[in-house]
Amino acid sequence: TAHRSCHHEPLAVDLAAALLDGARVHVTHASTVYTVREARRHGYTVDVAPHHLVYHAGPRGDPCMDRVNPPLRPSVEAQRLLHALLEGRVDAVASDHAPHAWWEKTEPLTCMPGYPWLGLWPWLLHRLASAYGHGLPWLLDVASRRPAEILGVRHGLLEPGYRASLILVDPGEKWRHTGFPHSRHRLPTHFMAEAQGLVHYTIVGGRLAYRLTQGPAGEPLGGNMALPGYRRNNM
Repeated sequence: TAHRSCHHEPLAVDLAAALLDGARVHVTHASTVYTVREARRHGYTVDVAPHHLVYHAGPRGDPCMDRVNPPLRPSVEAQRLLHALLEGRVDAVASDHAPHAWWEKTEPLTCMPGYPWLGLWPWLLHRLASAYGHGLPWLLDVASRRPAEILGVRHGLLEPGYRASLILVDPGEKWRHTGFPHSRHRLPTHFMAEAQGLVHYTIVGGRLAYRLTQGPAGEPLGGNMALPGYRRNNM
């Protein structure tokens, strides 16, 4: 729709600047590079959502599965936005995780917006960014430390007085995404079908919330990864 076009989004940033003169502003879920440009011009911090980096609007899309707010943009916009992130012009990545039930994403009358892919996107982004020379510290910075810094909360660092929410991950372990029921059926490219970095433990507030266990065929089970669609690669 017109009010969600690529042109109207950066105009909304300019309007906020006119109405909130001198205020501390953070622009979230920028879906075009023009929004990023305007946010930085006004001295605002800005984040992007991972699906705006790797997916794009097109004839292959599903009207329900691909419904997100803001909407997906053309492929050239996704590429520009990814380059802005990799070049350091974007402050953070915010998942916009939406844990909808399967029927909520497939029922045309509801067609809830958002992607429930919290366990997948960090490792796809890690693999993609690695091709540009960015390692795991870069991912942890844009997805953890920097968001906490923007919000002014004591998360994202292993320091006294910070909340003990962390993951233990094998950064070299690879696994393959084969499709799972609460998310999309396709990936942007064959290159991204394989992710790198496997979470073995998740600790939330000092308490163990997830532990990777081995199924009878060696596949990872437990937590969100109990959902079908993850196949571990023995490399």
